[in-house]
Amino acid sequence: MKKLLGIVSILLFAAATVFASFLTPAIGDGRVIPIGDDFYSYVDALFISTGNAIPSTSRPWTVTEARNELEKLNGVQLSESEKKILDDIYSSLPKVENHISLSLNLSPEIYAHINSDFNREEYWNYGYEDRNHIGTISLDNATGGFQGHLELSAGLGMVTNGDLDNEMTLKEYAQLVNGSWEGVGTQIPADEEGTLKADVINVLGSQKVYASPFLFNFPSTGTSDLNMPRRAYLDYSGSNFSIGFYKDRKAWGNNKTGNFIFDAHNPYYNTL
Repeated sequence: MKKLLGIVSILLFAAATVFASFLTPAIGDGRVIPIGDDFYSYVDALFISTGNAIPSTSRPWTVTEARNELEKLNGVQLSESEKKILDDIYSSLPKVENHISLSLNLSPEIYAHINSDFNREEYWNYGYEDRNHIGTISLDNATGGFQGHLELSAGLGMVTNGDLDNEMTLKEYAQLVNGSWEGVGTQIPADEEGTLKADVINVLGSQKVYASPFLFNFPSTGTSDLNMPRRAYLDYSGSNFSIGFYKDRKAWGNNKTGNFIFDAHNPYYNTL
C-alpha cells in the first residue's frame, strides 16, 4: 500500500504541473544527479588537483547544489587543463528550464564467471549498485523550481526466492569461512548462557543471481527486483537550497567500506 501511495503521489504531481509547465519561470533545478554518476568522480578529482578538500559528501546533489559546490572554486588559481575540466563539468549540467518528458531506456547485460566461490554480491566489483535493469521508464516534470521524477524498471533483484535454500545460521557461516567459531565482535560472543544468538540469526550463504556462471539481466518471476518505483522524488529548488521527498540511494562520507548513517550500498532510502 505504501508503494502504491508513493506512485500515486508522484503521478498526481506530474498531472497537476503539466498544465503549468510553461506558465512560471524556472527558479532552481531540483533534478537529482544519482549516486554512481561519473560526475562526482570528476568533481572530486578536480577539487583534489587544486589543493582543496572534497566538496559536500552528503549525496546525491541536485543540479542547483552541484552548481553551488562548483562555485567554491571561484577565485582559485586553475591551470589551463583544470579550467577545461571545470568548463566540461559545467557544460554537463542541464540548463534550468520548464519541461516534461517520458523516456525509455533499454540496457541488456550478460554476466559470466567460472569461479564458483563468487557466489554473493559482495564478491563482485560490478554488483547490484552498478548493474543496470534491462528496462527503465522515467517520467520527469519541472516547473517554477519544482521537480518530479518517477522511475519504473524491470530487472534482477539483489536477493531472490532461490536464495532461501542457501540460508544458514550466523554460526554456521562463520565456521564455513573461518573454520572455527570465535564469536562476532562484542555483540555475539562464542559462548553465553542459554541459546546462542548466532544459532537463530540467519544469513545467506549464496545468492542465485551472483552464483550463476552465466546470467542475462532479464528477470523471471523469482528473480525480479520488486523495488518499485526504483527511484522517485518530488522537490523544490531555489537558488541556494533544495527541499523534497526522495526515494533514492544516498551516501554521507568518504568511506569506501560503509558509513555510519547513510551508505551507497543500500538500494534506496526514504528521506526528507
